[in-house]
Amino acid sequence: MHSGHWLFAQNVFAHLVASMSGVASFIIAMYEHSRQRKVTSRAFFVIGVICLVMAFDQAWQDEHNNTNNLIAEKSVLWQERDFWKEQSYAKDSSLRSLNELLGKNYGVLSDTQSSLAKLSNRLLDVAGPAPLKIDAHRWKIPETYTYQNVGRVQFWVLVVTSNKMINPAKGTVACDADFHVIETSIITHGNTLRAGYDTISPKSVHVEFAYPPLSAENPLVFFVFTKEGTEINDCSFKQDR
Repeated sequence: MHSGHWLFAQNVFAHLVASMSGVASFIIAMYEHSRQRKVTSRAFFVIGVICLVMAFDQAWQDEHNNTNNLIAEKSVLWQERDFWKEQSYAKDSSLRSLNELLGKNYGVLSDTQSSLAKLSNRLLDVAGPAPLKIDAHRWKIPETYTYQNVGRVQFWVLVVTSNKMINPAKGTVACDADFHVIETSIITHGNTLRAGYDTISPKSVHVEFAYPPLSAENPLVFFVFTKEGTEINDCSFKQDR
């Protein structure tokens, strides 16, 4: 016999025993007490058949309710699975968008590096020896992004250049608005050398590069973000003495 059939038979037997030992026994006892005579075998048989039919019905009701409960639980589990799957897809899409944005950003920085180097060389040729001059440029990237616990943010690129080589490149970058650094690097020969930074305040960070030296050809680049609506209008680089 299949295990499911055996469990159903056990359930029917349990209901039959409950009916016969409960309601049926009570009715028979009341009948015998009130009529002062025993119930016939035929009446016992009829009562047993009725109780058996009721036991089958109750066992079927139990199986039907269990099946409905399992279907409902499975539906909830499928809904939860679909929800977390959609969350995972959304997160993957956001990460891909951020990686594409970083790729575009480094392409623009490479072109900017070449233009700044040419401009610096022309200025040196025209003016001759000049005092040390450190410039801090900024670019606002059109794309925005939503960070968890931060909200909508605006991306920026901060570029520090020098008309003379500074080695090691040690100093503090400060802006007129609060910003958060994502990545710090020096660009040299088309490659990026990344390094750590120390946050001094919400508006400034300190960096130190042992190599290569900071110059117009090797600009110091910060990829940062501000909260949407916060504008960076001015930045500066103060060299350590």
